[in-house]
Amino acid sequence: MNEARSGEPFKTSVAVLTLVAGLAAAILGYFEYKANQQDTRVERVMRYSDILRGKSEGYRDYATTLSNFSFAYWTFLDTPGADAEKFVTDTIKADPALREAVTGYTRFFDLLTICIAEDLCDERTARALFVHDLEEFHNLTFPWLNVEQQQYGAHGGKPLICLRNHFRKSKTPAPPPVWQIVRPAGSCSDTTE
Repeated sequence: MNEARSGEPFKTSVAVLTLVAGLAAAILGYFEYKANQQDTRVERVMRYSDILRGKSEGYRDYATTLSNFSFAYWTFLDTPGADAEKFVTDTIKADPALREAVTGYTRFFDLLTICIAEDLCDERTARALFVHDLEEFHNLTFPWLNVEQQQYGAHGGKPLICLRNHFRKSKTPAPPPVWQIVRPAGSCSDTTE
């Protein structure tokens, strides 16, 4: 009988060690999974950056068109009695290439906003790369975006404005703790109607 009992502590020790090893592997796997998710989110933002920074031919043309419009806009503002809102809306309405560039950038920032709101893109990286571009684009085209939304019921630009307001009102978010399991709702997720 003593022989049967002497094997039980060994079996119990093996079972406990197996359980501890399995638990350690699960925890390690979880941390690796979270790190991989974060890397993927940052990588997505970097792809957006590549698009906007001229690696996409269409956006390179848009950037040139918007740069020329920006120069014309700031020159126009130097004239006495300049009506900036009317200038912006009339110029964009009259120029199909400029309208296409504004629409392209609006779509770009709208998609970036949705990507951040759905936690598919890293907000900290997006803020670092795009906060100034977003602010400049918004300031240059807001009268046009406003007219589009009011007169035509266009939804384009709503996520862009939401992201811009979010960036302005909030501090740079801290990196989420690795142990955060539930994805927080994005601040602009309700604007994707």
